[in-house]
Amino acid sequence: MDNTNLTDNIKELEQEKEEILDASAPGDEPEVPEETAFAEESGPEDMESVSAEEIPAGESADGTPSSGGSADDLPSREEGKRENQEQADMKAPGAEEASPEISSKEEKAAAGAAPAAAASTEKTQNKILASTSSAAAFLKNRTGGNAEAGRTAIKKAGAAARVVGANKAKQALQKGQDLGKGFMGFLNSVDNLEHNDQVQVIMGIYSVSALLFFLIFGLFMDGLGTGFLGFINLQRLPSQMTLDYFKYGSVSGTFLNVGLVGLGCMLVFRLSKAKLGGVSLLAFFLTIGFAFFGMNIVNMWPCILGTFLYALVHRVPFASQVNISIFSTALAPFVSEMFWRYPPIQGNPLLRLLIGILTGVFAGFFMPYVCQRGPAMHHGHTLYNAAVGAGFIAILLYSFFFKALGVEGPVNTDLGDSIPVAVNAYALATSIIGLVLAYVMNGRTFKNVKDIFRKSGYDC
Repeated sequence: MDNTNLTDNIKELEQEKEEILDASAPGDEPEVPEETAFAEESGPEDMESVSAEEIPAGESADGTPSSGGSADDLPSREEGKRENQEQADMKAPGAEEASPEISSKEEKAAAGAAPAAAASTEKTQNKILASTSSAAAFLKNRTGGNAEAGRTAIKKAGAAARVVGANKAKQALQKGQDLGKGFMGFLNSVDNLEHNDQVQVIMGIYSVSALLFFLIFGLFMDGLGTGFLGFINLQRLPSQMTLDYFKYGSVSGTFLNVGLVGLGCMLVFRLSKAKLGGVSLLAFFLTIGFAFFGMNIVNMWPCILGTFLYALVHRVPFASQVNISIFSTALAPFVSEMFWRYPPIQGNPLLRLLIGILTGVFAGFFMPYVCQRGPAMHHGHTLYNAAVGAGFIAILLYSFFFKALGVEGPVNTDLGDSIPVAVNAYALATSIIGLVLAYVMNGRTFKNVKDIFRKSGYDC
């Protein structure tokens, strides 16, 4: 009897639960009474298995107090069950009232999160729309909203670029024309110069071209620092003729030495106020040629000083001996030998300096004597008249300093490495310069060149 009543009660509770669930809003699950949860978890079979012995005295099977545990107490038990049912009926609506208190907090949290998420989504969408609108507006402004306008804009841009390129080309052409006009103006001014000034211009152009080659090879081959160090090394080098300056002073350092030697020769000619001619140019070109090996801007001056002293002693203008003073620099290697290597005076710098200067002065002083008497030996059949005189003086000096004193002479057959780029570039550039200058100074014609071919050179 008791089991049947319990089963009926459980069924009624399940029906009420289903009605409560149907009445609840979706997602809002009401709080189920403990008895109902227990009934669901246990089931009818489990409830039936609960014996009277397992139920404490004074309590019913559903946990309600009872007045006894005998059969006589059945009415009171029935009343207790009805009270439990009434309490369950009262608790079921109460669950609906209690659950909003809990769910209201969740709803508030969800209600607070939902607007934030919606606001974030809306903000992202607005950014995308704004970016898209900006891009569209930009394209619309650039293209006018259609492909034809876009092509027109591209054409205009291309035309503008062509205009800019044409303007730049025009400016470059104008600069080239200005340079050309300046160069032609320079040539015209050279053509109008006096003869002496024209010779000085030729010397200056060749000297400056050597300095330009110093910069070119210094920047692109050796480095300017290496060029300067090589140039300094050349000034401290015993300069017998077999020493290649390209090897011992670098290519750029050698061109710096050549340019400075050329400018030094120009200075001598300028100060002498001599009337310059072909022999002056011969002396100049021979000197800058020897500046590639054996001569430098230091060892040339004692020889020139010796010739200057000769002019003072004989009371003749230095202008009459200036060409011979430049030729006397052929003996400049003796000066460097005494400065830097000669063994007997190696430990005394002051003595080395003194003997070196005196050796150069001696060579320069006696150079005019020998050169004046040279034609009596060869009767003009050698173009190297000064070389004959320089050769005699060199034999005399070598015999005294080395043979007579028993000093071993310098021996060096190292001619260095071939650098055809430097040699050919300088030869080509200076040859072109010479042709241009010859054309301008000859009245812009080469018609008189054939007259040179008819001369034997004997009376030059």
